[in-house]
Amino acid sequence: MKMLWLSLFICITNFSVSAQTCCTAGAPILSGITINSNQERNFALALKYDYRSINRLIQNNEVLVNDPRSRIGMNTIVKASMTFSPKWSAGIIIPFIYQERATISERASSLGQGDIILTGQYLVFAEAFSQLSWLASVKFPTGKINHLDDRSIFLSPDMQSGSGTFDFINQLSFAYNQIGGSLINIETGVLYRINSTNENFAATQNSDGRPYKFGNEFQYIISFKRPFTINKWFVIPDLSLQYRMANANVENHTIAPNSGGQWLNAQVGIYLLPKEKLSIRPYFSFPLYQNLEGLQITTKLGAGIELGYNFSLQKN
Repeated sequence: MKMLWLSLFICITNFSVSAQTCCTAGAPILSGITINSNQERNFALALKYDYRSINRLIQNNEVLVNDPRSRIGMNTIVKASMTFSPKWSAGIIIPFIYQERATISERASSLGQGDIILTGQYLVFAEAFSQLSWLASVKFPTGKINHLDDRSIFLSPDMQSGSGTFDFINQLSFAYNQIGGSLINIETGVLYRINSTNENFAATQNSDGRPYKFGNEFQYIISFKRPFTINKWFVIPDLSLQYRMANANVENHTIAPNSGGQWLNAQVGIYLLPKEKLSIRPYFSFPLYQNLEGLQITTKLGAGIELGYNFSLQKN
């Protein structure tokens, strides 16, 4: 019984690694879209706070120093999910985003709700120690896209809380437990995000704005967990690796310079389960490899904390 609810929490509170550059609007929305597949009906809530220091200046794959710019991103993400049957689940993710950037001569910030994601998940198969899930998500243009600076000029698309577009995410996730007879669990996933074009970014009463599209992206994520107990608490250290490849952005039907590239990031965390229905997970993330197109400022480090709580909907 203990291992049953332990496995449940591993899935419910799992937020995959996601490190974004300054060239992607809003919160790291690809985090945590996977939903637990469970034999019983349940409802789960999760709350995540994520901090990113975006202070690494990259010229292709070379790290530059003495950059006068600085930037941070802080996101609070609320996730609710429901398992209707052993096969079908659905969820919603609501992000709230604060961003700030500064140079020697100016400072700008933005605060607002990001784009909401609705997710449906189907359990393709589940065996004794493994399962395969397919997930499809739609990101709705609910985020704020009219942030202005002190001069009443539109902030760049990457500083907006939302993208102003419907975007689509597909993901296949595979989990295997008790590798080689041990308690080590492995989870891996392949994700592809298709972004559409905001045809009228920065439109006003006197201007039609301009088309802007964030590049499509591919991610491969793998994570390792090994549960054990300390007194009456379950403790689960975890290590995740994420490879991310993003296409260049497109502005006014022209490929935007200094956008797109490849990232390899790591995240280290630890799940703390003081009660059967509650989990707490602090984590820390950092880049292992970055090879970007042109000159870009990107994530140097990240940290955060996640809280999860599960409600059983079974009558008995």
